[in-house]
This record gives sequence, structure tokens and C-alpha cells, in this order.
Amino acid sequence: MRKVFFILYTILSFQILAQDNDHDHENEEHDHEHDHFHKNELGISLSPTIYLKEGEVSLGAHMHYIHRIGDSRFGAGLGFEAVFDDHKHRTFSTVFQWSPTYRTHICVAPGFVIAEHEHMGDLEKEYHWACHFEVVREFHLGPIDIGPFFEWALEEEDQHIGIGVHVGIPF
Repeated sequence: MRKVFFILYTILSFQILAQDNDHDHENEEHDHEHDHFHKNELGISLSPTIYLKEGEVSLGAHMHYIHRIGDSRFGAGLGFEAVFDDHKHRTFSTVFQWSPTYRTHICVAPGFVIAEHEHMGDLEKEYHWACHFEVVREFHLGPIDIGPFFEWALEEEDQHIGIGVHVGIPF
């Protein structure tokens, strides 16, 4: 239960840090020039990935393509995650994104996992559902966006979290 509270606390902390207060409106003109609600984004995130049941730590890489829906703060696209562990853990997902501010993005990504296990000398593939929840806080650095991200992934077999760096390429 403490893990769930830690995860919720982290998500809320990201959101509190992302809240625009009065002096942030000075930067709003810059944000509009940058058009942070861009039509498309290719993104990659790298983080240590911690499996909560197993206690295993591995490197995780997330990639996504997001297309903004009209002039709204909502987007949708496709995602892929690879965790470089013994199980060759791969997740394919549909990504739904909401951007409450120009720099904050919250994603929900339902999908499925393909994991490989060796059993009695044979390589077996296992398929199961997954749903990832992500919060990203971006800062503009020339033509790219970069910042911290937090991920919580619920899967049929386990849960994992990751805190790392997100890089977005808007176009």
C-alpha cells in the first residue's frame, strides 16, 4: 500500500510543480511561439525500471508518436516500451494524452506485453495486458523538449515504475 501512496504522491508532485502561477504567464508568449501544443511529437524516455513484485531493476526505453486532436489539449498515438531484462519485455500500446499546461502531459496507454521466458531449454512467449500511466514535465531546449517523466505500469503479472528523462521532437 505504501508503494501506491508513493506513486500517487509522485504524480501529484509533478502536477503541483507544473501548475502555472501568475509570473509564469510572462513565458506564455514564448510558449505560444514555440507552439507547444504542436500537431505531432516523436518522443523517447529512458529510465531505470523497477518491478515492484520481483524487486528487479532494469533499463527501460519508451518511444511514442502522438498526434494532437484538432486544436484541443488532447492527443492520441502509438507507444512502444522495451525493458532490457532477462524476459525481453516489450509493450505495445495505444497512447491517449492530455496536456493541462503547455509543459505538462499526462498519458494513459493501454496495451499488451510480450515477454520471453526460457522453460526447459525452449523459448516461450507470454502475452498479457498492460496499462501505463505517465506524467511528463517538459522544458524547451532549442528544437526539442526535454524534462523529467514518471511512469507507473500495471500489468497482469507485475507492476513497475520508472523515473527518468523524456525527450520530445515536435513537428
